[in-house]
Parts: sequence; structure tokens; C-alpha cells
Amino acid sequence: MDIKRIVQAIKGDKLAFEGLLLEMQEQLYRTAYIYMQNKEDALDVLQETAYLGMKSIYQLRDPSLFKTWLTRILINTALKELKQKKKVHFSGEEQLIFLKTKEVENDLDLVRAIGMLKEDYRIVILLHYYQGLSIKELSLALNIPEGTIKTNLSRGRKCLKTLLEEVDYNGFQTN
Repeated sequence: MDIKRIVQAIKGDKLAFEGLLLEMQEQLYRTAYIYMQNKEDALDVLQETAYLGMKSIYQLRDPSLFKTWLTRILINTALKELKQKKKVHFSGEEQLIFLKTKEVENDLDLVRAIGMLKEDYRIVILLHYYQGLSIKELSLALNIPEGTIKTNLSRGRKCLKTLLEEVDYNGFQTN
């Protein structure tokens, strides 16, 4: 990210902020979709995130943390929306369809296995490997200690390995 543009946005340059949003739009949308499970709700969360970000950008003290700061606003917005709608669980099937259509991962077995993970593991795996957030960024965005992020990543990878070892040449076994 361009630090100069972030500083301009902090100083109130709306075009600079809009450019930053455009630069992050796909990542933000995918993150919103992970939480909201459908396009319409994800777009609503994205729009609310843009509004809240624009409204509070002046509070950002460290321009190098812009990506993490905005991702945290998005996650908090999504969680607030889920709480209001009382939607608290992922639909593995919808998530798999999204991942397949976005060609995030061509290996269908891996996509299925990710959809079968415990929510804590799935979130950090998706945000770390598919969104490219670092452990520190995940910790800040999810408000979880870095050690917990590392543990969830490690356990998530172990679960994925186990799930993928259960796959035979015809796909997931049904037993």
C-alpha cells in the first residue's frame, strides 16, 4: 500500500481513501463473504465498512496499519450484522461454492476440507492463506493473541492433512 496515499486519506482526501478502497476491494469482499455467506450481505458489509472507514480514518495513528485497521472494521461490521440477523454459523456448501467460483483453489478436495474445518481454524486459514494477512495482522483484525492465531493455524493445517488423507481417488469417503 502507498503510505503517501494513506497519509493523504488521513488528512481528509476522499479520493485517496477511495483509491485505497479500490485497491483492497477484492480482499475486503472475500473477507465479508466469508462471514456473511452471500453476495448481498457481503456487499452491505463492504459498503458500511467504507462509510465507517471514511468517517474515522483521521483516528488511524500508524499509516502502515491501514490494511489491518480497515479489515478489523470490516470484521466488526460483519459480526455486528450477524448478531443482528442471528446468523452465527457458516454454511459449508455456500462457502465451497464461493471458493470454487472465485477459483481460489482448484483442488476441490482441499476446498471441501476447508469447509469442514472448525470455524476458528477455517477463519484463520482463509484469512492467512487466501487473503494474505500476516499473523500480526490476523491478531489485530480478530482481536486474538498471536499465539492463539499460530495455534489455530497449526491445528487447522493438521486437521486439513487428516481430512485430505481420508480422501481416496474418488473423493471424500462417506463412512
